[in-house]
Amino acid sequence: MFGHFHDRTVDHGLPLVHLKEERRNLIIALIGRKGPIDKEELLEIAAIHQTIAAMEAVIVDLDAELTWSA
Repeated sequence: MFGHFHDRTVDHGLPLVHLKEERRNLIIALIGRKGPIDKEELLEIAAIHQTIAAMEAVIVDLDAELTWSA
C-alpha cells in the first residue's frame, strides 16, 4: 500500500522536494485511519525522514563552506 504513493507525487526534479512530498503523502494517508500502524509503514516514513535530515545537513555544510570561502 505505502510504496505506491511516490507515483502520485509531482516530480519537480528536485530529490529533496520529492522526498518531502512523499513523506507528507504517507503521513496524510495515516490521518483518520483506524487501527494500528504497520511497522513497515512507520519504517518507511522514518527512512524518508532520515534521508531528508541527512540531505539538509549536507546543504547546511556546503552553504557554510561557500560562506567561509567567500
